[in-house]
Amino acid sequence: MVSPSWIRPIRDAVWLAGLWVLVSTSAWAQGVLNTTAGQGLVSGAESFRYGREFELPVVRFQFGFTTDELVRDGVIPDAFTVSIVDEQGGVAMILATADAGGVVWAPLTPGTTPVTPEQVAWTPIPYSSLDPVQAPGLSRSVAFDLEFALSPDLADRDLKVYFDLFNNDDEVASQAWYSQPVVVPEPSSVVLLVLGAFALVWGIRRGRPGFRASALWMVAGWIASVPGALQAADPAEKAFRLNEAEWTLAEVTPETAVYFRSMRLNRALNVWNVEVTISNRSDRVLGGPLVLLVDSQTGTPGPVGPDGLDDSQPRKAYYDWSAQTGDSALSPGEVSAPVRSLSMVRYLKSSRATKSFCWSGGRRPKSARTIA
Repeated sequence: MVSPSWIRPIRDAVWLAGLWVLVSTSAWAQGVLNTTAGQGLVSGAESFRYGREFELPVVRFQFGFTTDELVRDGVIPDAFTVSIVDEQGGVAMILATADAGGVVWAPLTPGTTPVTPEQVAWTPIPYSSLDPVQAPGLSRSVAFDLEFALSPDLADRDLKVYFDLFNNDDEVASQAWYSQPVVVPEPSSVVLLVLGAFALVWGIRRGRPGFRASALWMVAGWIASVPGALQAADPAEKAFRLNEAEWTLAEVTPETAVYFRSMRLNRALNVWNVEVTISNRSDRVLGGPLVLLVDSQTGTPGPVGPDGLDDSQPRKAYYDWSAQTGDSALSPGEVSAPVRSLSMVRYLKSSRATKSFCWSGGRRPKSARTIA
């Protein structure tokens, strides 16, 4: 029986859509990166270019990350970052950073070109499905098919996709892989509709980035007196200069935790960036102001652009966390927000903060004095 003439275009469209999905769920790895002892950064790069004939250009590639790391106090985890750089034009865009806790999409990074969530679309794929790369047997794995909407302003430029694997050099293995980027026109709404139907059949689901971080040592401040309760012994005190005033704060290390995420190389400023939050793991309110003091670090000369330096020798960097505590206090179980990005000097070896302290103010106004 001969099919009506109008059937053939529909049949061809469905066939092409099915082929698109098959391509999107399988790929050949272009590069594989493994953590190596004493090497803080392992990188790969792929070049691409597109012309102005692409009306709505999209760059597409696959990547994956796997690790045996666990959440540990005092350690910034291994991380894999994907970025697009126009080295002649000074454009650097960070698309994603993956670590043992999942993926942070389009992380805000000082000095780089902002990426909006609408520019990035991703679909989870099996890590071990990519030939010739097979999962190395590590305990935590993520892999994605990624599409990034490109700006017409970058047409006819030589662009690079950088794949950076950060190694904290803790002898726990991590691995990443990536495929070659391909520029494709954005599919029409009809094709997207057909693709959506195919995606449902194939059981492709969008992933939800997880949260994970490693804790450092912390410390905090003045304990507010509680009526009817016995006053604990005063903890150690330290003076900090905050907003032209000097505050005497006290440490609360056992009552707090510092969480690190999304360690990445910022090629625009040639520094490391890491997302940091502070949580209150005690059963009482920690009053502000809250200060994070970086006591020591390995593999880097130290932080870049801190809010101040203390009076010790050598002087140590600290950060005023008041803007991240909302009501100038952290309640039991509360995590500071928004996330703050810290910078560290880039070094040939692993940049890894090893010990920090947190200091808190409480409710005693006499602990602050204005500095003339």
